[in-house]
Amino acid sequence: LCTPALVIYGDAVRRNVARILDACGGPERWQPHLKTVKSSWAIDQLCDAGVRRFKVATSREAELAAATLGRRAETEGPFEVLVAYPHSGPTLARAAKAAAGNERVAWSVLVEDERGAARALDAGDRAGADLGVFLDVNCGMDRTGVPLADALDVARRTLAAAGERLRGLHMYDGHAASLLKASRGSRAAPDAKL
Repeated sequence: LCTPALVIYGDAVRRNVARILDACGGPERWQPHLKTVKSSWAIDQLCDAGVRRFKVATSREAELAAATLGRRAETEGPFEVLVAYPHSGPTLARAAKAAAGNERVAWSVLVEDERGAARALDAGDRAGADLGVFLDVNCGMDRTGVPLADALDVARRTLAAAGERLRGLHMYDGHAASLLKASRGSRAAPDAKL
């Protein structure tokens, strides 16, 4: 074995995926973020386990998802990919280009307002991709998104700009991890708060 080398224990990965699917209640309830795997092999393991919905953050991750899911989509799709960061300019164009060319993979991007929606839809149209948009709402983590107090007004304007291509709302729920930790692993209390 030449070193340094990346070694993946495939059986351990498959066991971990099975444990997560069991905890979630099935593959339709899990949308893993590909920033944590960054490999086509790992995406294949998720697909083999029945996962069909994914998140990416960067245009490079979008390209990896497009290549991996694209080769599987004809026999196993449909798949969904959400670009979970509100990009603009060249990175938005690159993500839109990755999304083009496979109708069995539904692509959406996060936007923060109607102007972002218009830019995303235009980038998708120029690339030949049927992009949808999710309005990103800041639920208190102060990472990205429209402030919660403004969300309804911005959602109405975004709906007017995007029409049926507005696929929904998105919130970063990173705060939920602390709820589970505080409840010592019991799902009852965090589920009640969420």
